[in-house]
Parts: sequence; C-alpha cells; structure tokens
Amino acid sequence: MILKQTTYFEFTDIGQSIRQLRKEKGVSIAHISKETGLSPSAISRWERGIRVPTVKAYIDIMNVLGVRLEIVTE
Repeated sequence: MILKQTTYFEFTDIGQSIRQLRKEKGVSIAHISKETGLSPSAISRWERGIRVPTVKAYIDIMNVLGVRLEIVTE
C-alpha cells in the first residue's frame, strides 16, 4: 500500500489504507484491538478519518497486518 505521494496527505488517506489492508487480509477491528491493545472505537475513528493514529499505533497496526513500513527522511 502506497499513500499518495504529496507534500501532505489527508487524514482519510491513513484511515483508508488501514481499512483497505485490513479487509484484504480478512482481519477484524476486534483482532487488531486484541493484538495491539488499541481500542476498537479508536481504530474505527481512524478508518473513518475522524482522528489520526499516532505513529506508534499505525506501526503496530501495520505489524498485525503483516505490512513492512520503511520510514525515509531526507
């Protein structure tokens, strides 16, 4: 999953990436919650673009989904 390459991105881009990957992998919000200790309501808010997860929470979710993240700084 690659987010749109821009100088910024919308909150919904993050949530949409979480939701899309979660559905592709057949993983429930409850499963992510159990594995990460994050609340199901928080995950749902992130997927809907209402809130944005912390970097740690996003990495934890991606780890549960089996997605390798690379952070590049210039």
